[in-house]
Amino acid sequence: MIPSLARATGRLLSFATTATHGVLRRRVPGPVGCADYLREEACRIAHCIHLRTEAEGSPKGAQLIVANHLGYLDVVALATLGPMAFVSKAEVAAWPLLGSLARRAGSIFLDRDRRGALVAATDAMRARVAAGIPVVVFPEGTSSDGSSVLPFHASLFEIAVREGWRVVPAAIAYELPDGGDPATDVAYWGGMTFLPHFLHVLSLPRIVARIRFGSVRVATGDRKKLARQMHSAVAGLHETLADDELLPPVHRGGVGTRWTDESWERVDTPGRLPG
Repeated sequence: MIPSLARATGRLLSFATTATHGVLRRRVPGPVGCADYLREEACRIAHCIHLRTEAEGSPKGAQLIVANHLGYLDVVALATLGPMAFVSKAEVAAWPLLGSLARRAGSIFLDRDRRGALVAATDAMRARVAAGIPVVVFPEGTSSDGSSVLPFHASLFEIAVREGWRVVPAAIAYELPDGGDPATDVAYWGGMTFLPHFLHVLSLPRIVARIRFGSVRVATGDRKKLARQMHSAVAGLHETLADDELLPPVHRGGVGTRWTDESWERVDTPGRLPG
């Protein structure tokens, strides 16, 4: 058996065991319990797939986090950083194991083709924020290969403007320290199919998710203006990530987080990666 196939097989078994345990284990009900559950399960999944998150800046105080979207690993990478809630496309709920975990974690599923879905989603966002849980949105409305930040849809910004939420932009990029192309090996976009892609992800030796947060700002004006402002901010952060080099091994954290801004509490995660 070739090393990558053996690696994928072993990690698939580990992931299946971890995810099944996550689906079956009890959690505290309510937004806070769901967010804590998601953080814990994301840390376990990150350990299974050897995903390390390096975060710069801080989302402290944010009520809405606005990020670019490269695929399903974005949720895992972000969720290892602390309690959060996510707005996801409706089809995620039907994915094997990950969909069950997302439902139990209180993900806000948005079916853009269903009448009234946006109202239900914004009501759910309001409930999370009222409980002190920041909500993460991916306003591109789809995922990409990461070469650029796609235009933002403005609909999910309406509630932030109306209620004056504190908003933080964030940019996500991936690195493969052992070689490979994150655009095809990690990002999930276009006509890719989930299961073959996920099996390929499991075969990768290591994945580094790099997340850079911008400064907090209060949502004002109108939703289209805020969408433009956030797109500009996320695109700017994305460009700086693209210009940076991968940090040398001595500066990397374990499975989970490395912070350059210590003002936000570091979240400890189980296990460490070699190297």
